[in-house]
Parts: sequence; C-alpha cells; structure tokens
Amino acid sequence: MHPEMRRSDRKLSDEETREILEKTEFGVLATVGEDGQPYGVPLSYAIGEGKIYLHGTNAGGHKSQNMEANPNVCFTVVGSNETMPEKFGTKYSSAIVFGKVRTADSDEERKEAMMALLRKYSGDFMEGGIKYMEASWAKFNVYILEIEEAVGKARKQ
Repeated sequence: MHPEMRRSDRKLSDEETREILEKTEFGVLATVGEDGQPYGVPLSYAIGEGKIYLHGTNAGGHKSQNMEANPNVCFTVVGSNETMPEKFGTKYSSAIVFGKVRTADSDEERKEAMMALLRKYSGDFMEGGIKYMEASWAKFNVYILEIEEAVGKARKQ
C-alpha cells in the first residue's frame, strides 16, 4: 500500500501526471538493498505504455544489486519548480511512480526501450544513435519499471 497524499487538493489527473512524466528529462530512482539501506540515483528515462524504461551498464553496480534484491521501487520526477519567496512557498509539479522493476526479457524489449530513449534525448540524431546502440549492445542493461501507481501533484499559485 502506498502512502496517501496529504494535500489531495494538489493532486493532478492521470493525463497531467503522464504529461509530466513524458516531458521531464530525469528522475530519481529509489531502491532498497538487501541490508535495508535506501539508495536514490538520478537517471534519464523514457516512458512507454504502462512502463518506464531505464538503462545502465551491465557491470553490476549498486542500483542493479538493489533492484535484483528487491524489485519494489519508487521513481520521482520534478516537472517544474519556481520559488515564491513572498509566499514562503514554491510553485511546482511532480510525479511519483510506484512499481516493480525487472531486467528486459528479450532483445526486442531492449531495443524498444533504447529506441524510446534515443527518440527522447537524441531525436535529431537517430541514425548515429542506432549505430551507437548497436555497437554498445553488450555493455548495457535495460530495466523496465512496470507502473503500479503514478501520482502527480502541483502547486500552481
């Protein structure tokens, strides 16, 4: 069970939440290791239908070890942020995703994820990006975060 949103008056619609997820450049993936120690790491990502694509090297780092030990994760993005000093507050939009993460099941799924990442971050350089992806194929892992819940929140004034 995920925590209730304290300020439900700031809750966004599913469409607004998806828009934040689509437009934001990076998010923070929160994992928990076998020892119970939390770990948050900023990552680039792309969004698919009901999932978020993440990637990393296949060198077996801290992030990968945590996800293998416990697939339950939280992914947070901040879509906008504007300090309002005179109101002692901040205008913002954010989204939090809860779900389970897994390694991509097939080369087809890996390619789908990497193409989504290329379109998002290097859309004007797809040809070179595809060549880079093919040359680096053995060096990276693709992770799929299956979205169980996505909640958006904003203060607009």
